[in-house]
Amino acid sequence: MALTQGQFIPKHPEKYRGDINKIRYLSSWELELMKTFDSNPYILEWNSEDVIVRYYSTADGKNRRYM
Repeated sequence: MALTQGQFIPKHPEKYRGDINKIRYLSSWELELMKTFDSNPYILEWNSEDVIVRYYSTADGKNRRYM
């Protein structure tokens, strides 16, 4: 199975809340959602990986973050 990842270029950049030059997808699911968010007239704004969740990993004893 091929890994789908890359940069997303929106057709409606005014709807993206963030830097449109830094929109990345790491899966085909993310790509499809980005296309939907960009093209759906009922979605006024959207962004990607805006929330960072910090946590402590007991597996390796390190502070980590999930985006």
